[in-house]
Amino acid sequence: MKNQNLRFISLVVALGLALGSAICGCTAAVAPEQEQIVLKYGVGEPSTHFWSEAAVIIMDKIEQQTGGRVRFEKYFAGTLINPRECFAEIKTGVADISALPIGLAPGGKLEVERALMGAYFGVGDVNVVRSMSAQVKSKYPELESDWAEYGKVLGWSTILPFHLSSRKPVNTLDDFRGMTLRAWPAITPVFAALGAESLTMPSADVYSALQKGTLDAATAAWEQLLTYRWAEVTKYHVYMNLATGGWGYVIVMNWDTWNSLPADIQQVFEDNYEAWIEENHRKIVTVEQAGIGFATSLGNTFSELPQEELDKFYDLMDANFRAITADLDTKGYRATAIYNEIRRLVEEWRSS
Repeated sequence: MKNQNLRFISLVVALGLALGSAICGCTAAVAPEQEQIVLKYGVGEPSTHFWSEAAVIIMDKIEQQTGGRVRFEKYFAGTLINPRECFAEIKTGVADISALPIGLAPGGKLEVERALMGAYFGVGDVNVVRSMSAQVKSKYPELESDWAEYGKVLGWSTILPFHLSSRKPVNTLDDFRGMTLRAWPAITPVFAALGAESLTMPSADVYSALQKGTLDAATAAWEQLLTYRWAEVTKYHVYMNLATGGWGYVIVMNWDTWNSLPADIQQVFEDNYEAWIEENHRKIVTVEQAGIGFATSLGNTFSELPQEELDKFYDLMDANFRAITADLDTKGYRATAIYNEIRRLVEEWRSS
């Protein structure tokens, strides 16, 4: 009797399922198992850097949103991509995704973006810089579309304003004479005019160069005092407010990788474009004070140049950028127009 009851119950359940399928017009089918997509994320920054932390948050989110169809292998601190060769290596597919720093960009279509790094000088608030950058990008869309030479843009990050971290005191512009410092290419002529030698190198190499005395100083965002621990090998920090703009780092995916993704997976990345930008910015506004606090705990000092000295430095910056953009204009770029728009926004902000 018990077995008969069980068979009766099973029959009723089966009939119920069949009837339900008939009513909804669907059939119970098991989706075929889909192959997992493994993507390699490689950067020169350590895992503790805020860009890396932001990337992990977004990648974890994408893994969840795709139900595990996408899985990321994460390589930090140059363990996959050579920071000096990151632009070439993302194009050739050494990594599927990377965060490319504009300061190390080669020539070609990114000449204007690289040349204008630092053009927001005089602004010390990263929120203001981000707002200005968005306005400039809206007016000159090539500032983002030019990155397509290297891959599909997944997001970007503003960089904190750069200042100066030094092994020796810098109280006037004369103190730069004879120094060797790390700076990005666009502003090396400015320091040369002050009698200093400038070297370009990835952030990951700066600590050892300062420690060995190869460098006397480095242009630095205050977060780097902690994330790269530069505060351990410098002592004097000078506010310079060399705001670099909104295209400091751009997250890109290798084109072959992008084109190989199913359309629905591509859409997940598209949907996370703004999220990647927001997460980077959320991180960036929290790390600056942490860097200052770390340096202060080690007995480092922070100071400002006299205003007249800073004004002289900004005059050198302006003359330098106008010479650079005039040259770029002869190559068909809208460099001077972009620079003038940046300076208009800066002057409006300073006078408000």
